[in-house]
Amino acid sequence: MLFNKILRSFFSLVLLVGFSFSALAADYNLRMTMNSNDQDEDYDGSIVFKNYVESASNGKISVELFVGTQLCSKGAECLQGVSDGSIDIYISTSGGAAGVFPYVQVLDLPYLMSDDRIAEDVLKSDFVRTMRKMELKFMNFLMYIHMIHII
Repeated sequence: MLFNKILRSFFSLVLLVGFSFSALAADYNLRMTMNSNDQDEDYDGSIVFKNYVESASNGKISVELFVGTQLCSKGAECLQGVSDGSIDIYISTSGGAAGVFPYVQVLDLPYLMSDDRIAEDVLKSDFVRTMRKMELKFMNFLMYIHMIHII
């Protein structure tokens, strides 16, 4: 009798604690990766981003950080993870994406933009739409070449 009472109390406590923790869980979880280490500025920026998103969303959005090669090891592999949905955010230089879209390397020209404000203006301009059109043409060309080899 006493054993049943203790057992019932224990399971009630377990259920109560379980429901308490599920109420604290985030509604959305973002998986963020970068191919650098925790001593890199990418990691520092990721921490700032994580803290901002989690506090601005009042904990409804959580951000998991994966540093180094935990989820992927090369740019193409990481971009494939983003495409598949296993990675939500991937931080890379343009060199990491150049294997998939070579035109992006234009952004690696040293001193192309003198400061952040100019970079923001460029990325809000027709430049991005033009790059997107170029990417679509490039991808269509690759698919066409691939189809020729299949036939």
